[in-house]
Formats: sequence, C-alpha cells, structure tokens
Amino acid sequence: MTSAGLWRAPLATLLGVVVMSMASAPVFAASRFDDTKNSAAENATRAGDIGVEDTSAQAIEAMPRRAITMLPLRAGDGVTSAQAAGVTAQLRAHLEILDVEGVIKLLPATKDDAKVQRRCKDAGEVDVNCLAGVADTRGAERLGRGLVLVDDEVAGLVVEVTVVVPSGHMSTPRRLTLTGDDHVDDPVLDRFARELFAEDSLRGHLVLDGAAGAAGDAVFIDGQRRGTLDTNGAFTIRELKEGRHRVVVRRPEGRNGIFYDDFDREVVIHHNEERRIKVTLLPKGETANMAGEAAGGPPLLAIVGVGTGGVLLATGAVFGTLSLMDRLNVEERAEAQQLVFPRDTELVQRGRTFSVVANILYGAGAVAVGVGGALWALSGSDVDEEDDGTSVASVASVTSVATVTTVTNHTTSFATGAAR
Repeated sequence: MTSAGLWRAPLATLLGVVVMSMASAPVFAASRFDDTKNSAAENATRAGDIGVEDTSAQAIEAMPRRAITMLPLRAGDGVTSAQAAGVTAQLRAHLEILDVEGVIKLLPATKDDAKVQRRCKDAGEVDVNCLAGVADTRGAERLGRGLVLVDDEVAGLVVEVTVVVPSGHMSTPRRLTLTGDDHVDDPVLDRFARELFAEDSLRGHLVLDGAAGAAGDAVFIDGQRRGTLDTNGAFTIRELKEGRHRVVVRRPEGRNGIFYDDFDREVVIHHNEERRIKVTLLPKGETANMAGEAAGGPPLLAIVGVGTGGVLLATGAVFGTLSLMDRLNVEERAEAQQLVFPRDTELVQRGRTFSVVANILYGAGAVAVGVGGALWALSGSDVDEEDDGTSVASVASVTSVATVTTVTNHTTSFATGAAR
C-alpha cells in the first residue's frame, strides 16, 4: 500500500464544515462608530456648521470661585533663591489667568509672606494651624505653600505644593517636574494650578456626529437631557467637565414605523481637548454587543469565529490522536510481520478515516480562527485603549500555519505507516 492511495479531504467538504460551524452561531450587525481626538483650535472652524450648546458661561458661573493666597515657594537643597522666586512667578502667572477667567479670586502677595513662612514652623515642621489662621485672617479659602527641589534624574526642578484650608486641614503634597522649556512647562503648570485650586475648571468639549436623518434625536449626558441633534445630525457640548461621562442618543419611538436601539457610550473627556464621536442608531434587533464594543471589546462575530475555530481544532486533535494510535498499531504489526490482509483492512481503513476527519477539522478550525482573528483586528479598539489588533492577527496567522503543518504531518505519517 502506497501514499498514492491516501484519501484527501475534498475542498467542498472543508468549506461545508466551515459554513455549518459559522452558521450555527447567532450573527448580529454591530453599530459602527469612530472616535478621534482633536484640539479645540483645530476644529473651531466647524463650530458655525453644527448645533452648539456653549455652556462655558454657565459652567464658570457654577464653579465655586474660591479666594486663594499663594505664599512664595521656598528653595530646597541645591536650589537658589532666584530659581525659587522664578518658579513662584510662573505659578502665580497661571493663577492670575484663572483669576481673569473668573475661576478663582487670587489675593495679592504681601511683604509679610516671607515672615509667615518662617513663623508657621514648629521645630522645623510646618504648623498647619498657623497657616490655617493666616488663611482665615486674609479671607482666603485656600492657602498654597511649598518648595522647589532639584530633580537630578531629569536635570530639572520639582515643585511640591500643599494646600491648607482655614479649618486646619492640609492636602497631600502635589509634585510637578519642570524641564525649563516654556513650551512644555506652560500647559503643565496650567493644569497643575487648576488641580491645586480649581479642579472644576478642568474641562473639554464633546462633538457628536450623526447622519443627516438623525435630526431631532435626543442627547443625554449622564442621564440629563442636553438637547437634540441638529439638521446635520450634529451636536456639540462645550466645557464638559473632565472625566468619564455616559452619552446616550435616543430616537423618538416609532419614527417611520421603525423602533431603534439607543446609542449608549461611555466617553472620557480631557482638559482642553475636543472629543468627536460618530453616532449611528440601528433598528432594534440589529445592534450587536454595543456595550462590549464601546468598552473596547471585540465584536461578537469575532468571538464566535475564534471560539468555533478553537472547538474544531480541539476536536481535530482528538481524531488526530486516534489516527496516530492506529498508525502505531499498523507499524508494530508490520515490523513483527503480523500485518495480514484482508484481516487488517479494517484497521488501516479506520486509521485513514480518522486522519481525513482530523484534516478536515484542522482546516475548518484554521479558517474559523483566521476569520475571527481578522474581524477582531479590523474592529480596532477604543481611543483610550489604542490597540491596533496586531497581536490578535498574529495569533490567528500563527495558528493557521501551525494547523497546516499539523495536517501535513498527519497525512504523511499515516501514509508512511500504512505503506509499511
């Protein structure tokens, strides 16, 4: 018996297995959306083309405008008084910007500030009650104090600031590293000043882009109705507080006799950035795993494909093992010159059958895993995760190559054993 007589799995059979295995899983059409980040300045020219809910004035009015006093930063080891004074001036400049914006009320520096620094110490330790008394006397709701240190690792300066309130509570020190490059340090100092004294002023913008036919769809942010999409299917919310927000776009029930699922998405807003989201609402029953995709998870069809492929490959391994056992049995009898036909025809035929079934399952599993992996990779991920799916595609490719190699090994190994 020679390898020329070996059975090969017909292409039609292989495709049939793949189709049946994939068709056995539920298939849904997923809502598609894209997410990109752009600076507010880059997209300012679009503001006139879309419906804008400019909440900047209301947002500033809603912020508590705290009175702030900022003591001069002290010079730590290795830092000169001139360097400490320079950093203090930079920080106060950003606090003055917040004052102009109406976010805080910066109290003027006084000639007694240096004396306060020396007086409010107890055996070298900061006297919090003393600083709290100074804040109360000046009518300040927040008092900032700190020092400037040397950071040898980055060849820069470290600013360490704590905030004291009249009640006597002192915050955990906040640290900031400065590089000496104004282009880099200015936005960092701006954020540092806001985090210290005006957390509510950390705000960004959200732009929803929908289809023209989506006009009138209601927009909800964190459960609060904020308006509707305009005639272009767009909606912009300015000065949205930094952090995570739940965005829901809801279409009126029964529009054109069709009921739609809500667009439901959690987004992250960053200070001074514009977040754009494409919004698509699908008829009920056609929205697939929206929550999973919104969180950066893979689409349902990709999971089904990879899972089905895994089951097929595992089943193929079982039949491959049975085929291998029959092959070893045939070889053992051949070496002992006990392989007799037609008595052992059934043994050889069974080994062939197991080998063919294993090959079909391996091929179908490889295709299913490859398709699922490709869908997974193409689906991409959320902006906050930024995964391009390369690792998944690589795994799918390696699995396919390994499967083809295994199929070839099963084919030739049983053929060789039968020939003997």
